[in-house]
Amino acid sequence: MTNLVGNALKFTQQGEVAVCLQADTADKLLTLSVSDSGPGIPKDKLTRLFQRFSQLDSSPAKKAAGTGLGLAICKGLVQALGGDIRVESELGAGSVFTVRIPMEIAPQTTVAGSVSLPFAPQSGLRVLLIEDDLINQVYMDHFLRREGHAPALAVDGSSALAALAREHFDVVLTDIEMPDMDGVEILRRIRKGEGGQNSSVPIIALTAHAMKGDRERFLAMGLDGYVSKPVELEEFKAELRRVLNLA
Repeated sequence: MTNLVGNALKFTQQGEVAVCLQADTADKLLTLSVSDSGPGIPKDKLTRLFQRFSQLDSSPAKKAAGTGLGLAICKGLVQALGGDIRVESELGAGSVFTVRIPMEIAPQTTVAGSVSLPFAPQSGLRVLLIEDDLINQVYMDHFLRREGHAPALAVDGSSALAALAREHFDVVLTDIEMPDMDGVEILRRIRKGEGGQNSSVPIIALTAHAMKGDRERFLAMGLDGYVSKPVELEEFKAELRRVLNLA
């Protein structure tokens, strides 16, 4: 929702942006729509919207700059939740982005004093996710839990090293560009022993560095695995199996 609303605001110079959220308890479906009165999108360019690094106007003078990743991340999040995303648009008449996600209906009864406990799988991997972007945090956390793993989150290098010093992890997933120290520096410190018992833990880069040769470059730096953002889940699962030598 943050990405879709942000896009709508960027491209709407006048008029309105509307957000509608509906829960259909009969069909167990959650529907989110974000509409705007912006310039609209040509029909022949609609299929490009959800591709990575795709921008409809790539000229340096364009007012709404970006990386071309936002809608691709939206699509990945929605697919991770088992849903779908679509767009309808007309030149001069704005756009409507609609997301539909299956939902479960919570029981109506509650127990006084009860609390929601964190997910704790009986089996699976203990995973440390080092990521400072909220959307990527939610995306990967949901996916890892759905796959039966137990993720822990660190928002920067310092908190990551502290977590590694406290407990054992089976694998570390790290962003590369972060505010206090980058992923390569985190790797170096872990291998030096600052991660306690996790000095040899497998480390996979999840990074927006996705140009030709980046994979080879990061693996040469000592990272065990590499997946480009926005993360394609099947690609990630394959890389995880390769790094951990899982069948």
